[in-house]
Amino acid sequence: MMPPRGVLFHGPPGTGKTLLARALASSCSTETQKVAFFMRKGADCLSKWVGEAERQLRLLFEEAKAWQPSIIFFDEIDGLCPVRSSKQEQIHASIVSTMLALMDGLDGRGQVIVIGATNRIDAIDPALRRPGRFDREFYFPLPNEAARRAIIDINTCGWVPPLDEGFKNELARMTTRYCGADIKALCTEAALRAIRRRYPQIYESNDKLLIDASTIIVEEVDMLKSAKSLTPASYRVTGATASPLPENVKPLLKDHFDTICGTVDTLFPGTSKRSSKGYDNEDSDVAFQAMGYRSFEKLKTFRPRMIVTGERGMGQRYIGPALLHYLEGCMVQQFDLAALMSESSRTPEAACVQYFIEVKRHAPSIIYIPHIDVWWSVVSDAVKATFSNLLEDLSPDDGILLLATSEVPMSSLPITVKRWFLSSAKGRVELSEPDAMKREHFFKPLFDDLVRPPSEFKVQPPSLKPLEQLKKAPPPQPRVPTAEEKKLLMEHDQYVLRELRITLRNIVDELYKERKFKPFFRPVESEELADYERIVKKPMDLATISEKINDRMYLEVKEFLADIDLIVENTSLYYDIHDPSRVIYRARAFQDVAYSMVGRLDPDLIIETEKTATRFRQEAKAQQKTQGERISRRRLGLEAPAVLDDPEILLRNRSFLAKLNLDSAREDSVEVSIKMEDSQSQNQIQGQEAFDRAPMKPTEVDDDGEDSGTSLSLASSRMTSSVTSLTALGAAADENSSAVSIRSMDLDSVELNNEVVEVVVVDVEGAADMTMQTEDGPDTANTSGSFAVDNSLPLVPTSGAENSFPETNDERNGVTPIEPNESKEIEHQAEPKESSPIVETEEEPGELEIDLGGASQFQVTLIKETEHSSVEELDQLRASLYANIWEHRHEWNKSALLADMIQTVFSITRLHREYRASERKAVESYMESIQ
Repeated sequence: MMPPRGVLFHGPPGTGKTLLARALASSCSTETQKVAFFMRKGADCLSKWVGEAERQLRLLFEEAKAWQPSIIFFDEIDGLCPVRSSKQEQIHASIVSTMLALMDGLDGRGQVIVIGATNRIDAIDPALRRPGRFDREFYFPLPNEAARRAIIDINTCGWVPPLDEGFKNELARMTTRYCGADIKALCTEAALRAIRRRYPQIYESNDKLLIDASTIIVEEVDMLKSAKSLTPASYRVTGATASPLPENVKPLLKDHFDTICGTVDTLFPGTSKRSSKGYDNEDSDVAFQAMGYRSFEKLKTFRPRMIVTGERGMGQRYIGPALLHYLEGCMVQQFDLAALMSESSRTPEAACVQYFIEVKRHAPSIIYIPHIDVWWSVVSDAVKATFSNLLEDLSPDDGILLLATSEVPMSSLPITVKRWFLSSAKGRVELSEPDAMKREHFFKPLFDDLVRPPSEFKVQPPSLKPLEQLKKAPPPQPRVPTAEEKKLLMEHDQYVLRELRITLRNIVDELYKERKFKPFFRPVESEELADYERIVKKPMDLATISEKINDRMYLEVKEFLADIDLIVENTSLYYDIHDPSRVIYRARAFQDVAYSMVGRLDPDLIIETEKTATRFRQEAKAQQKTQGERISRRRLGLEAPAVLDDPEILLRNRSFLAKLNLDSAREDSVEVSIKMEDSQSQNQIQGQEAFDRAPMKPTEVDDDGEDSGTSLSLASSRMTSSVTSLTALGAAADENSSAVSIRSMDLDSVELNNEVVEVVVVDVEGAADMTMQTEDGPDTANTSGSFAVDNSLPLVPTSGAENSFPETNDERNGVTPIEPNESKEIEHQAEPKESSPIVETEEEPGELEIDLGGASQFQVTLIKETEHSSVEELDQLRASLYANIWEHRHEWNKSALLADMIQTVFSITRLHREYRASERKAVESYMESIQ
């Protein structure tokens, strides 16, 4: 006996066919038995060359046979083995023939299992589907409610906090006809919505930002919005069919729906158990089988049929999809007009035949025909005859349910349609008008919303709080290769460099053969050309190039060509004026020959050498950094980092201070008088010139606060946030020069580059201390060191450890400098007040005024006027009444609302009665014309 060795997976897309094959690949091997797994897609074996696809298939089966036991998995096999016909190309027919021979030909394939997966089983050649090739066919249906709940649990298992269990059950009930891929996409979209709600700024930035994942919470509203925006894959092909009974019409149709579900369970037994548990209890009755009878389930089943009729608008369009949702474990095939005429390449009769084949294959299944009264009057006689014959040819005990809905009573249907539903009286259900109790229950939410106060209709505005500033994420670290990968990469690099050296040696040998290039063979001797070394700073020749090749100094071809160019440049430099032997000409020819030889090299070798050179340089830089050696950022091609405590950097950032002179300060109400004699002024100018030539040296401050020159203490604003002491140059001036005297006075605020600077200057003998408090620097701190500067030079901040100054000249002269706390108060006062968000003033709540008697009378009138209304008419009327409630939602007095709602009830019910009367007359006249 030969066990089955071929399996075919088929079903709608997204149901897990390929996923199951991948799981099979990882679980088929055991410790004692290893199973090889070969996975191919349908298009992988195709080729533009004639016969290449067949050759690839033969090689695949030979390799699988050599590694047996083995498994070959063909994904999307319909693209590799389509149906052979006159319309197909000959190449596909040859591939299909080769596949047939390899799977079950004269030569056995050994212990090789072939698995195919497709979502178009009708597009596969029928010869592949016989026993011996694909012995088993497994159908992957859409998941039922229990399976959808399990998929939701898998995709949301890592969410913190988890979703509510009740909401998961409701979500599983809502996602009818969703495949596994659809549910995964639904959970992904909900997570993205939660991220967008918590961190909207990441969608406005081009940089990666750091976020706290623990603050992202997926809420129920995210799942509902995602489900509303997502279209399942099955709906994109056939349209939405199965859906649960809407909540708003449940009070009107719940009783009818429960009755129909009970009838279906009686006529079509075992379907609910199969759909919920996933297995068939067909042969469970052992007693009947022992007596030789068929199964009891089959004995009590005969042509299950169900039709839902009634007047137009009685809820047939809700009952049909809800019944399909109830029977979601079965395959549903629609025979409506859209399905029959959707493909222009085939006739409706061919579509009927194909659909019946699918229904038989996937039994238990359902044939669904909505609006069968319209369907019968529109389709052609050929379609009617084809459908009737195929329906009658079905076996009586086949698990195929015919389900139809009609917008006319059973008595008005054609005789042929009536004959289809004569197998059981229970299978004919006629919907009736809702009674008063159902209508009252239907309008109960409307009566509750009628007495709601306006405050409950207000919508909370979205939060207008500013978004938090997120830090940029650091660049991702490169993946660290493993030791085995490093070893393989090193061997590859050594191989590439070896090939490069062999190639360069061949080029040098060819250049040595040309005698006209003899001046470039060896270095130039000083005896031959005495002034050569003086003119040429970097000599180069072929002998030096050969030594560099042997010493493995070339990592890429560019370096070799750079030395060739250097030979030509040296020759042109030395023989530029006098060249009797035409050495420059030979150098140019030498360069052209070398470039021509390099141009004939393999481009892949040049590319690999560039990659190898890049890796070697990166490793060299990394080793230098780890050894603690300093690497110039200019050599690495990087910009030098800015050091905030560097005086030169601070001077460059504070360049506007260099433009501050006495004239501009005087124009800004800063009055500073400097009394200097002419001789002293001249000496001061000379001292400035000497200072420009001399380097800056910090001067020490004595403990008693006396400096050698003029001392300025500056409170820096943003970068240092400290009071900086500066000294003016006095050493370069003449010894007899008098000290600079500055009158003590309170200077007004000077606005420089959007910074407010407060300056206090006092007289000192031979020195002056200036304290500048900026608006941006709330804290002040003195430093012990200072740089010697001149009054006309830009201010240079000093660096040093923080300590406290001794008593300054400001305190001795009665001028109090600005303290740190006072500067904080000044800064706080100077900061502009942030504008508070505009909050809409809420209206004062009033008192709800409603006539309870009028409301009760309106309720009685509504129930009475809708006595003969259908479900569609009641739904339409309720929507109009809710529109009135929304229009008057801001009113505390409900008198006008009651009047409008009463008028709406009378006007709409009158229109409904007029339409029913006209429709009744039209039907009567049509029947008279037929008679």
